[in-house]
Amino acid sequence: MTTDCIVGIDIGGTCTDCVVIDGDGRIGLGKAFTTPPQYFDGIGGALAMSAAALGMTARELLARTRLFLHSTTVAENAVVDGALATAGLLTTRGFEDTLFATRGGYGRWSGLTDDEKRNPIETNKPPALVDRRRIRGLDERTDAHGAVLKAVDAAEVDAGLRELRAAGASAIGVCLLWSFVNPANEEAVL
Repeated sequence: MTTDCIVGIDIGGTCTDCVVIDGDGRIGLGKAFTTPPQYFDGIGGALAMSAAALGMTARELLARTRLFLHSTTVAENAVVDGALATAGLLTTRGFEDTLFATRGGYGRWSGLTDDEKRNPIETNKPPALVDRRRIRGLDERTDAHGAVLKAVDAAEVDAGLRELRAAGASAIGVCLLWSFVNPANEEAVL
């Protein structure tokens, strides 16, 4: 079976929207109510509607999907409103401060007006989504080519999770270096 479909999903505050483009350029659209906290129910409904518009089931569509893009207005609203869970992060040891670095002025000035950008003394970095006290590094490593140089140690992961929970984290993210090339170490954490 060919993988020729592109799927785009956006979870909004009221509705979840789905757009599918198949290999022939046909477009399937779907819309379903957003279903917090089980957001997948809304995703599944919109996906099924888009698939049906192209004459297939959601399962058939996913089997033919080569790219699945996802965005969520719900998450954007949570960031803007400050209604986020207390987050913790497990990352590659030595990269614990990556979230606090910004690329030039972009991280500091993104979203500001031109007048505000002209006065950098008056600008501040946005607050971090994860407090530095709730970030733990794992002694693991995958190189840029996907070779696992050091596997994740399950005992270290368990200890990191206990520490993050003790520090108040109710949601924990995992972001290991080069996991998009080879997800083995990240999958071992999950």
